[in-house]
Amino acid sequence: MNRKITAILLKIAIALKKSGWRLGPDYEVELKSEGHLSLKKPIRVQGALGDEEWDDAIATFMYLRLDSDDGITYYPEYVVNAEIFIQGGDIKDVNYKMDADIGLMDTDIEDERKIELAARKINSYVESHIESEYQSYLDTNADSIKDYKAGGWKADDEDNFSHRR
Repeated sequence: MNRKITAILLKIAIALKKSGWRLGPDYEVELKSEGHLSLKKPIRVQGALGDEEWDDAIATFMYLRLDSDDGITYYPEYVVNAEIFIQGGDIKDVNYKMDADIGLMDTDIEDERKIELAARKINSYVESHIESEYQSYLDTNADSIKDYKAGGWKADDEDNFSHRR
């Protein structure tokens, strides 16, 4: 990987740290061997289930790299993984791949404003997506979660669970 591109990627990761993202412990090895950086952030989400408001923190993992079609302009590309679960509901795995709509060239290594813009866009896209997935999860699992909270779950036998009506 080009040293300047590596530097831009690290600068984006440093800018993301300002938004609460943390680099994985082996980021140097990961960057050299796999060409990406792993970051983690608990994303605060809020949702509503009837009259009840929900606040939660979703552990979100991101694999960030730079991709190019022409070898001149590089676009931040990232894969996001998270798991949403509230007792009574099903586990929802969130996995998606996106790219930020900002191009970076090796000359942008000194352009802190452009690096910060890329980091803000990435953070905003990821947070927005996780918030949307969380509300969708609440909507999909509303009845099961309400039944669980009301104590309506019972085991019919060891392998069959159902809720009371």
